[in-house]
Amino acid sequence: MLNEGTDRHPKWYANVVYEVPVAQLKPTADDGELGVDHNVRQATDSDGEVYAQPDTSKLDANIKRKQRRAAKARERSRQSGKPLSNRGRRVCGQLRKLHRRKRRRRENAAHQHSRKMADTAHAVVVEALNLAGAVGTLDVAGSQRAGTSALVAALQIARGGGGPVLVAGSEKRRTRAASPLELTTGDAAAALLVGEGDGVAKLLAHAT
Repeated sequence: MLNEGTDRHPKWYANVVYEVPVAQLKPTADDGELGVDHNVRQATDSDGEVYAQPDTSKLDANIKRKQRRAAKARERSRQSGKPLSNRGRRVCGQLRKLHRRKRRRRENAAHQHSRKMADTAHAVVVEALNLAGAVGTLDVAGSQRAGTSALVAALQIARGGGGPVLVAGSEKRRTRAASPLELTTGDAAAALLVGEGDGVAKLLAHAT
């Protein structure tokens, strides 16, 4: 038995261990890589599978109701100069309990998703940019000039004070099997960080 958490809100866990025959064990993936791109609500891997967060809409609505009641209780306590009432403390306790329940649901979903990824691929690569939620993105495709068009747009944004802009370009040529193009062409990718100040290169002029 393990006791985690705080003295006020202890968390008890029981570890159950049992022996499983080797023949019944699921082997891990011997090779293969899996890329994962995640945002606030979901994550998508390089195979196109979406790992969504659990639906907490009812829980979120209950949290908002408790937050309004807790805010009113704190305001009454501030105006009267008295400590928080028993009802106010009870509402605040219920609000903390709801937040812990929501966190446990997300942690459980993350554990299940990570277990599935580990069984699928030998290596998992996760984005680590740690960007803020207000960062905008733009996809430029459908043209042989898509890469240069994205670079020019990034330079214009950076010149206007929009902060540093990361431009990533890639190409995967689809060719017929056993054709000459299959032997002479390949896949490629490059990334540039565009911004003001000194750098390894400077834009002098451009035209379209």
